[in-house]
Order: sequence, then structure tokens, then C-alpha cells
Amino acid sequence: PAMEGIKGNNKRVVVLGATNRPFDLDEAILRRMPRRVLVDLPDEKGRAQILNIVLKHEKLTDDVDIEQIAAMTQNYSGSDLTNLCVAAAYRPIREVLSAELQKSGDSSVRPIRMQDFISAKEEVRPSVSDDQSSIQHLRQWEKSMNKGRRGSQLLHLYT
Repeated sequence: PAMEGIKGNNKRVVVLGATNRPFDLDEAILRRMPRRVLVDLPDEKGRAQILNIVLKHEKLTDDVDIEQIAAMTQNYSGSDLTNLCVAAAYRPIREVLSAELQKSGDSSVRPIRMQDFISAKEEVRPSVSDDQSSIQHLRQWEKSMNKGRRGSQLLHLYT
């Protein structure tokens, strides 16, 4: 009833929904949402692209290797990678704050080093479990829901 009259104005309406638990959706919702798109975890190349975007305005030392960070962050989502970068960027700031508390002087913030990312990785873990049961469940659901649907495709997007 809330959408009555939409057809008469010759405009297109796209309704999107998002959930990380699609298997809990009601059948009536699923009938009205015929396309399903799995937003999967980024692969190594995708992680490198995300890292480049997140870090593009940061001062990094020459030893920072984006490809190496991407390789060591398997199962990290885009959000996990952002959290990793934030944790790495806080390390130089903590050093400045510590120096100021000790009244030892230098208040300039150094660039982010590769070691900052390695240390930050100890703090920031992937939000998807090591056994990937949650993502496997999503992939199986997506496959079963799109099976036999004409024109339906699995798209891999990065969060």
C-alpha cells in the first residue's frame, strides 16, 4: 500500500536490502527480492586495492609493502583492513604522547613503518573465523537461492 501510485509516474524505483544473515529472512521478503548478491571477502588483490585507498593520505616509510600486508591479511574484510590501518597509524602517535608525558621532547609524528602494521596485526584480527563457517554458510545460501534463476549472477564485491 505504501508504494501505490509509483507505477503511474514512469520513474524507476530500486529497492535494496542488506543483511549478513540472509538465511534468517522471511520467505515473503525473499520472493520480493529476486536478485541476491554475495558481498564476499576481498582476495589478495582486492585487499591491496583497499589498503591503497585507506592509506593514500598517510605518510609511510619506504619499507611499507602494501602487497605484503595484503598477503598477510587473508580473511580480513574491508572493515578489518581499515581497523588494521588505524591501529598502525596510532603507534607513532602513542610514541609522541609517551615522549610528551616523559617530557623528553620531540613532538613530531613519524611516518608509519612496516613494523607498525606487523604489530597492529597482533591487535586487529579478521572478523571472519579461521574456519570460515559463517562465510561458507553465506556462500551455500547464495548458491541455493540463485540456483536455476534465469539471469541471476554471483557478484563478488568487497566490503
